[in-house]
Amino acid sequence: MSKVLIIDNDLHFANTLKMYFRKQEKECVICTDGNLAVEYLNENNDIDVVLSSTQVVHKSGMELAILLKIKLQEKDIPFILITPNNNSSMNSNFSA
Repeated sequence: MSKVLIIDNDLHFANTLKMYFRKQEKECVICTDGNLAVEYLNENNDIDVVLSSTQVVHKSGMELAILLKIKLQEKDIPFILITPNNNSSMNSNFSA
């Protein structure tokens, strides 16, 4: 079974995503704190995909997104950034 890491400080939204992925037979881990997400990824190699909001606790959304993008590329893990912002300068930081 593949495992999804959901990083978001909005527990209602994170749990909604978790319910969706469970219906797709995916296991989910939720981290509401940027530091905990980085710690989890450092200690676990069982994540298949990461969904991250830019709005998390203990790290700026941009700081966490850049850190995770680098770390996950090394592990070849897909990274999906979820943001309510429609800011072209922010989006340009994550173009392939």
